Amino acid sequence: MKHFVLELAMIVTCIVAAVADVALAHYAGFQLFNLTLWFVVPVGAMIVGAFAASGAIVAARLFDIRPSMWQSIASAAIIGAATMLLIYFLEYNTLVVRGTRLHTLIDFWTYVDVSLTKSHLRLGRTRQDLGEAGDVGYLLALLKLAGFVLGAYFVFAMIRGMAACARCGAYFKTVRTKKSPDLPVDEAASVHQQFMSGDMPAIKQALDWPPEPRKLEKKQPKARLVYRLCQCPKCAARAVIGSMLVSAGREFREVKGTKVTRRLPDNDTVVAPAF
Repeated sequence: MKHFVLELAMIVTCIVAAVADVALAHYAGFQLFNLTLWFVVPVGAMIVGAFAASGAIVAARLFDIRPSMWQSIASAAIIGAATMLLIYFLEYNTLVVRGTRLHTLIDFWTYVDVSLTKSHLRLGRTRQDLGEAGDVGYLLALLKLAGFVLGAYFVFAMIRGMAACARCGAYFKTVRTKKSPDLPVDEAASVHQQFMSGDMPAIKQALDWPPEPRKLEKKQPKARLVYRLCQCPKCAARAVIGSMLVSAGREFREVKGTKVTRRLPDNDTVVAPAF
């Protein structure tokens, strides 16, 4: 029943995504799902695909649904293909040619074939016309389909990455967050290692650790430690989720393998007060 709710939520956002894409093309003359980089990177399709599957996040949160890997792949493939097909179907049923609705002139699959093979390829910022796509249009359509599926799967990857209570399976909710100032990478890694492998007093020490004031060089790689006190909305179990972010410029990115969830005992009076 829960997984049916997940699919139902995605059907809603799939329809909204397709309608929004067609409306954008009609009123602004810009079709997002056709946006590509270097002819091969379907950026627009990935964005629309992620939007189409976004209902899964809401349903997963509300009903504590945890899809398996195979369910994620299958659902992403279905919703991605369905969204792309629905966009073509909506176009087919809304286009008007010389005062006559297109669907009264040709059948749907003929429209899809014409759309793929007769559309013109354009290059660069000047939009240089390279002529009709021909059979290459089908190859480009496959790339866009892959983009829809990848965008949808990204949503499921986010869901599978959300921390959940080991006791009852409900997703944790963040109660409080604690962030460190910018730190030298080695120093931050040493403190975070203590959080990842230490006992409860060691975790508290990592949270309480007051870094000495220092001025880091602009070009020096920097790190930040982020710790979130989370609580299960059902059984009130608590955990601390910590990760280390590193930046060599302006943007901080989470270091792979540093995101760790440390469960707290029910009678914890050591770690939670550190927040």
